Formats: sequence, C-alpha cells, structure tokens
Amino acid sequence: MNFEFIELEQIETLKTLEVLVSEVDVYVNQSKNYVRGYGIVSEWNEFLKETVKLSDFVPCGSDGLPLEEIKDLPKNIQIENLEQVEKYHKFHIYQKAKQAVIFEGWEVESHDKHDGWMTLKNGLHTLVFDLMPCNDVWICDLEVNTYSDLAKATINNPLKFRK
Repeated sequence: MNFEFIELEQIETLKTLEVLVSEVDVYVNQSKNYVRGYGIVSEWNEFLKETVKLSDFVPCGSDGLPLEEIKDLPKNIQIENLEQVEKYHKFHIYQKAKQAVIFEGWEVESHDKHDGWMTLKNGLHTLVFDLMPCNDVWICDLEVNTYSDLAKATINNPLKFRK
C-alpha cells in the first residue's frame, strides 16, 4: 500500500483498528498530514462499529435476501414481451445490488428457509447468518455483530474488499 496518498478506498482488506492505526502512523510520519491521518482513523473506527450485513457479501434485494443472478439477457428487449421486460428489470436490480457488495469472493453455500440460516463461503472462511429477527452472524463458532468483531475473527486471513 502506498502511504503517500492513503485513502479509505485504498484499504484492500478488513483490518482491526489497531493494525490500521499502525499503518496510518507510518503515513502521518512520512507525510506530516496529521489531519488526514486522524480522519482516516475516525472514518475506519465508525465503519468497524457498523453491523455486519448479508448485503455486504452477496447481492441482496430490498427484503435482505440474496438475489439470483440473471444470465442470458436478450440483446433486444421487446416492450410487449412482459417476460423479457421483467428479466431485464431483475438484471438491473441485481447489478445495482452487486455494486453495493463490499467484500469479494463470497457465495451462498446453503439456505435453510425453514430455520432461517444462510451459509456463505469464500474459500477461506464460512459465515453463517441467522436471518430470523435476532440476525446473528457466526464465523468459526464465534458470534460477530460488527465489522470490528469480524476483523478480529479473521485477523490471520483478512477479508478482501471488492475493488
């Protein structure tokens, strides 16, 4: 990471506040830009306090559940063909939801609609979301509520942000 022009968008992995502060400390010492350094730490601290959301890992609809990816979109949409129009509309909803995903490489492995559990995997980690009212999230048998909890749980193999 180039610390001369550090911005939040340049942070590639989910880090604990302690790790980020040590990196920003190097940036501040090199650049003497104390105000920006403090701003980065403050913004990151606020982000880490946010609740972990399913939609940050996979594209989700307004109901909070994952959307099915629309493939084989017709080249020429005919307005009178309602099926094509609906498919085109779902495609755009999916694309918009996909842009809101902040972590890369996650897929739904299973969804138990009866019990309300959804399991996501990315190759290194497994996240289990309880979609019932309590909205618990688990990784490695640890309950995580915030991104700070998630950063601590994945410190050895940090989650990667989507570029």
